[in-house]
Amino acid sequence: MGWGEPAAYNHVISYVYAAKNGSDPGDVFYIRSTDSGVTFSAPFQLNSNTDPTKAQWEPSLSVCDAGTLFATWYDEAPRIAASCQPPSPSTPCYQMHSRKSTDNGVTWLADDTLSDIASPLQLLPEPGIVAAYASDYDYSSSVLNQHLVGWVDGRVTINGISQGDPFFDREPSGASTPTPTPTPMSCSVTSAGCGSVVFTPPTTFIVNVSDPVDTSTVQASDFTVNNIPSNLPPTLSNGNTTIAFHYTTSPVTTRGLQTMHIPAGAFNCGGGPVLEFTCMFFYSVPRPTPTPRCRPTICPRPDCPCT
Repeated sequence: MGWGEPAAYNHVISYVYAAKNGSDPGDVFYIRSTDSGVTFSAPFQLNSNTDPTKAQWEPSLSVCDAGTLFATWYDEAPRIAASCQPPSPSTPCYQMHSRKSTDNGVTWLADDTLSDIASPLQLLPEPGIVAAYASDYDYSSSVLNQHLVGWVDGRVTINGISQGDPFFDREPSGASTPTPTPTPMSCSVTSAGCGSVVFTPPTTFIVNVSDPVDTSTVQASDFTVNNIPSNLPPTLSNGNTTIAFHYTTSPVTTRGLQTMHIPAGAFNCGGGPVLEFTCMFFYSVPRPTPTPRCRPTICPRPDCPCT
């Protein structure tokens, strides 16, 4: 029941955890430190359900670059039966709840549901695992402007038995209240040129994007080599998942490692901002072929007359 997760932003350390609260089998609490962990605030209860027969457990916490915190946990609030026993696919047992702070834990928005259904208690037939078990060791994270959350519930049935399956949702970092509606995921960039060795200074560089690019957001200066931006219009292909960046004159002028870079958020793809891309390749200057020297023992030759 005491599982929790820390998060830190600008020397403020936040922590959520679950604990028995009097006769209540479990509530979710939040504490914070503004002195890098030397001291902590008094616990603040995040879950709004105070029914002493219903537990809240397994909280997770993430913080994003905007300083917003997003806490999630399993909540028995929707349970209507005296207790949950598997397999009972038609009996709601628990649901994922969440709560957000837009000021790094100073204040919190209202408790809200995260998952879009109340789940029955799944049956776990695997040997060595408790038969009635609802997840363990969940951790949340964040990427750019999104909080990323995973959990397990029993909404899927096989042969009339609720199965424990993992599910995932995303929550924007803004001030809106939590909603189960998915938000766009950031996309990523790769290039076959990463780690390669070139012998001729290139003027075209090709990158591949995990999701189709919004062409209206791409511009030449989004891409640099050795901090030199592309200066010709990029060309897109393969359903807007491949971008060729062009230069009038190659930015590769000196032997050694060269760095390609696209900053985070430079353009949009797959409905969200692109993640930062950085990779290196090596420019090797070919050595000149030496001029053969004459050897009198093999004279005369047309290319090496004897003197």
